Amino acid sequence: MQIGPKKKWIVTNPKVELAPQSKLFSISSKGVYDNPSLWKIYEEYIMAGFSLRYSGCAALDINQMFVKKQGVYVMLHTIAHPSRLSLLYECVPLAFLIEKAGGKCTDSVSNILDIEIKGYQQKVNFIAGSKEDVDYISDELNSNAENASGKKGSYNDLLSIQKDQAA
Repeated sequence: MQIGPKKKWIVTNPKVELAPQSKLFSISSKGVYDNPSLWKIYEEYIMAGFSLRYSGCAALDINQMFVKKQGVYVMLHTIAHPSRLSLLYECVPLAFLIEKAGGKCTDSVSNILDIEIKGYQQKVNFIAGSKEDVDYISDELNSNAENASGKKGSYNDLLSIQKDQAA
């Protein structure tokens, strides 16, 4: 959309659809050092020639997905760097738009739009964008002990281990 000469919005693209696969990714690199699965995914995307676009601002990075009509965005909670995305104010509205454009949004376990909202300060993991990439990343983060995260197992297991070590 753009603003026309009479200061009214003009629809420049009436139907935005996200491709099922992407060549653009946006992974919050803060979680890479303590999440071997995320490091493997990051490395695979770089080696496959994907374009990295991470600004630190979910709205800007997700807007880029709509402009390019493909992409994947990943913001994961770690002990050192807790998720800062609000379920109610950020993730749900963005997930609604992404899913309407044919994409997918998850916290690595549940669909974002299916998560029960328990309060306005509730924070969540956010994996969003082209369906096949979202599925791939979620599968890698949650597969068994033989997966990319080595001996630590699933992403949820990794968080439990980190919490135990921090205590």
